[in-house]
Amino acid sequence: MCWQQDLIERVIQQVLGNEISGVSTYNADTIDPFDIGHALGVIAEGINQGDFRASRGKKRKSSCTRGSLIIPVSCLPKTTHYEFTPGNNLNFYPANHRHFDLSISDAEELATVILNGIRNQAIRYTFIKNEPKSHKLTYHLQAVIAYSHCLQVFGNLNHSEPPSSWANGQDLTASEQLETLKHLAQV
Repeated sequence: MCWQQDLIERVIQQVLGNEISGVSTYNADTIDPFDIGHALGVIAEGINQGDFRASRGKKRKSSCTRGSLIIPVSCLPKTTHYEFTPGNNLNFYPANHRHFDLSISDAEELATVILNGIRNQAIRYTFIKNEPKSHKLTYHLQAVIAYSHCLQVFGNLNHSEPPSSWANGQDLTASEQLETLKHLAQV
């Protein structure tokens, strides 16, 4: 199918952020938005936003909605290079081993692949709302999935005494990461 050029341009601007290299992505085990890898990626992407943090004293607006793409590696065009870069996931330690950076040779090609993949349901585009009581996929639900996984992997998640295997991030200490995760999961 041929896509209109303005739609391709919007995907390049909105989804890829006009970037052609260093686009962060997280490896998820499935294309299911309830996958642990997807939840860790959503939290890792969102934790850098100041209004997520409990210590900031303000809540995200309930109307706040963001999108999240789940793109299986098999859907990426052959011209897209991806590199495992755990050090570039700077502020949510549990997602480090799932972090990759994409280098895109042809942004239009990737935008077309994304549009085709969404149409064919090989790529999932999930709207994530900030309404804990919503029946839709929410930040809260993603945080609960991530929290549950971290609880299994790290044991006790006391932000006052973080697990010794949980590393500080570039801008957030292990304590701040845990405090934010618990705040988002409402535990």
